[in-house]
Amino acid sequence: MKLNTAIITLITFFTSTVLLANTLGLSDNGDGTWNVNYVSDGDIAGFQFNVDGAAINSASGGAAGDAGFMVSSSATTALGFSLSGATIPTGEGVMVVLGLDGTPTGLSEIIVSDPVGVDMGFTYDDGGGGDGWDGDACSMPDHSIHITSGGSVLYHSSTSIAGFQFDVDGATVIGLSGGDAGALGFMMSSSATTVLGFSLSGQSFSGCGTMVELELDGEATGLSGIIISDPAGIAINGVLQSLDPYSAYMNQEMLDIMETETKGAFGGLGIEVGMEAGIVKVISPIDDTPASRAGIKAGDYIIRINDNQVQGKTLMEAVNLMRGPVGTPINITIRRKGEKKAIVFKIVREIIQVSSVIAKTIDNNIGYFRLTSFNENSSQQLKSRIDEIIAENEIDGFILDLRNNPGGLLSQAVRISDFFLDDGEIVSTRGRNRKENRKWFAKKGDQINGKPLVVLINYGSASASEIVAGALKDHKRAILIGESSYGKGSVQSIMPLKNKGAIRLTVSKYYLPSGKSISEVGITPDFEVEEENEDFAINTSSDNQLNFAIKLFNG
Repeated sequence: MKLNTAIITLITFFTSTVLLANTLGLSDNGDGTWNVNYVSDGDIAGFQFNVDGAAINSASGGAAGDAGFMVSSSATTALGFSLSGATIPTGEGVMVVLGLDGTPTGLSEIIVSDPVGVDMGFTYDDGGGGDGWDGDACSMPDHSIHITSGGSVLYHSSTSIAGFQFDVDGATVIGLSGGDAGALGFMMSSSATTVLGFSLSGQSFSGCGTMVELELDGEATGLSGIIISDPAGIAINGVLQSLDPYSAYMNQEMLDIMETETKGAFGGLGIEVGMEAGIVKVISPIDDTPASRAGIKAGDYIIRINDNQVQGKTLMEAVNLMRGPVGTPINITIRRKGEKKAIVFKIVREIIQVSSVIAKTIDNNIGYFRLTSFNENSSQQLKSRIDEIIAENEIDGFILDLRNNPGGLLSQAVRISDFFLDDGEIVSTRGRNRKENRKWFAKKGDQINGKPLVVLINYGSASASEIVAGALKDHKRAILIGESSYGKGSVQSIMPLKNKGAIRLTVSKYYLPSGKSISEVGITPDFEVEEENEDFAINTSSDNQLNFAIKLFNG
């Protein structure tokens, strides 16, 4: 709990001297007022945060009223920003002093003035190609917004943006990408100086496209600022991802998604993904999901989601782009080893119901179990299917198929390994903190009574799959067939935060009974058998790896 409190303090309550660049923090003055501290490598024009009520006392550089600060004292949001063009200068200090009726719960957005410079390099036309620009929002500089003479506000950002501010003689908001402008909280001043529009209800945009269309009474003279959503989360996520590919900051929505996936049912495409050198990489597609049916393979690199470039985004941002209403299509562009050109897949989103165990008998004497994930119910499901097959058939041996299984819960990996072992170490973890050093051992009771066991693995076998395969190999309890596994051998701990989000932090590494680390190495099979053709599909007649295992049993 002490660690959690410290993390929250970093996000919201530390003074400006310890804030990360381009972040804001709140500090309590002890007299009913709070300072909004800032550290920025670019001018800041405002902020948004959650609070029960607030009264602005003053702003850096002048009185709050003179700077155009406004407040909504509803039960949900207090908002302050400058309409008069005044900005808080680059550097660090106090932006504004607030008198609060309640305790603030955290900053959610900041307005960054002129994010790409006064001259963005574009002529204000309708995409006719002036100054080398082809009119495509995706070809704009990152973190930029552009107004066309036709009244479209185009944006390109690798981080979520919630709005914009620009100078114009007058304008009317027509509509907002994704919904009605008024319903999403867009506000504006139709004076001769400034039009302001942004969402108070939490919507945000990332990637490239049209944010909003405007009817202009005069010529737009340029954007003066954009609003970046959750800057503290973005900054913290950047720090965490510099540690390793698996550590990350999760807001409440992301945490809810992770918890839902762990329980075994979620909406999406059915792809387990990770980060490699800043690029989103497919760890494995889940069986019988839109992704697997479309032909997505383990090891594919996702370079574009619809019209959004993926490089530069966090893993969570890429995952959120792939999620959406059930029944809606999405275009996924990938790069694949051995293919010269990018491949585009059109996939329709579905509710992903993960049945983690598939079981059948082969040639009336081999029990086949395909384990697709390690969720809360996996060990119970597997034991039930083992008991059913043993009760109904004379079985000579078993095949445990862990291919394209991205892993899951450590507790499930230990239980499933224990099904096939009578004693001995299963896995150990080692971290900087001695409390993270643990060992797990098998209990007496082999569920298949010592009968021969083959384990199938491939590059899509990761994490918990590697623990099971590695333990069974080290104890010489199973023969491994297929391809080397992924090499995801680290342990992540979920640390809940007061803002209902969490930090996922790598705290230790897995080690096999032999003492070898899985991390970045993976498990090498006893018999290396590669996929033979483009029509290869797991658990079908084209599955040469499974056919090899069957021949091994039957001689």
